[in-house]
Amino acid sequence: MNDLTSNRIKELLVKLSTKQVLCESEMTEIEIWKAQSEGNKRLLKRITSSSFIEKALFDDNIKARNKSLNKLMQKIDRQSTSWYTSKSIQWIASIAASLIIGIFIFIQSYTKNDIPPIVAGIPQATLIKTDGKQENLNKTEYLNVPDSTFVNLSVPKGSEFTVKLSDGTKIHLFSESSIIIPEDFSKDKRLVHIKGEGHFEVSHNENSPFTVKTHLSTVRVLGTIFNIKDYGDKENAFVTLIKGKVEVSNKENKTMMQPNMRTEIPMAGKIATQRLNAITMDAIEKGNIIFNNESLENIMHDVGRRYNVDIQFENEKLEKLKFTLNVSRHKKLNEFLSILEKVNKVKFSYKNNVVHIHKK
Repeated sequence: MNDLTSNRIKELLVKLSTKQVLCESEMTEIEIWKAQSEGNKRLLKRITSSSFIEKALFDDNIKARNKSLNKLMQKIDRQSTSWYTSKSIQWIASIAASLIIGIFIFIQSYTKNDIPPIVAGIPQATLIKTDGKQENLNKTEYLNVPDSTFVNLSVPKGSEFTVKLSDGTKIHLFSESSIIIPEDFSKDKRLVHIKGEGHFEVSHNENSPFTVKTHLSTVRVLGTIFNIKDYGDKENAFVTLIKGKVEVSNKENKTMMQPNMRTEIPMAGKIATQRLNAITMDAIEKGNIIFNNESLENIMHDVGRRYNVDIQFENEKLEKLKFTLNVSRHKKLNEFLSILEKVNKVKFSYKNNVVHIHKK
């Protein structure tokens, strides 16, 4: 969010909202500021609307506010100098001062609470090779990893990245995820380590199972498409199978998964598998974000990770609210939070990269 609180911008916005004429350089300043964000565009449109002046007075007594405003407009419309007495000039100055203060308060409030249209999934990653050299990646195409190349690929918050291995396997890494590809990875020895969330499209090879190791589990496949989520930060892990077969195991037990199934691997205890309905599977294949009776605390943890923002709850009760959602992964932050507000009794505000959650 841009700094809308600068006095210079406020002064220009006040002049615009009160229909004063701006010089060419002042208009240029406004245009530059306007182009910096969608939030700025919305604010500019709002304060130059015909209904804004009335709202900007911020009088607790609505009738008194409307009466004062109407009286002011009637005097101005007369276009006569006869009523410019010292008292009327003082009165007009007082109303104008109230209007300006109201506009300043509105701008401050708008700046504090407006949710920015932050985009998730920006292509970005850091690559560390066998020789220790580090490379920052920000291209949209996937990264090709040849044999005999140790790779540690990490994706920061708010980003995503795709890697293609030498055997043809594709792995799409989501926000705050990392993958280690051992130096001896090959078509005959296929093993990777992942922390975080990834979408795997494993190249089929009957003679060489593909193995994925995480903090809580081991997943063995021949050729298949599946999602795995294991951040290792006091969260349970999940494996969702879209196509093929996979074997999931932990210290307690193991299970063979069929398509349209999801396995939950707890921090401690036996793994559990459930079959997913067609609607859920369709959403997963589209890459949607799905929450089934999930706490707002866990959802906002995911939001913070995907959009690279910090989260602050007004109270602990809000953390326990439950939500069921099926939302496109491509929604911007303001769009996603707007959906949450419609589903349950919460509202959001934003300031200094922190999303604040309040009771509606």
